[in-house]
Amino acid sequence: MVENGTGERASMTIKDTDRLMTARDLAEYLEVPLATVYSWRRRREGPPGFRVGRHLRYRWRDVERWVDSQLRNAKA
Repeated sequence: MVENGTGERASMTIKDTDRLMTARDLAEYLEVPLATVYSWRRRREGPPGFRVGRHLRYRWRDVERWVDSQLRNAKA
């Protein structure tokens, strides 16, 4: 809920593709161990992620783009 400027609370609609994923979400989505996600991050091999404070987050659209690039590279 966010303030809408009139003192009332308004619900904020977020599309699924705009939601942020945690490293655990990413591991579950890709069906890989969580350690693999962190290893990719250290080696800069996985989908691009970013920090929100001390928390690692991924955007769905970045993950989908990365998966698509992996599929294209596998076909080449």
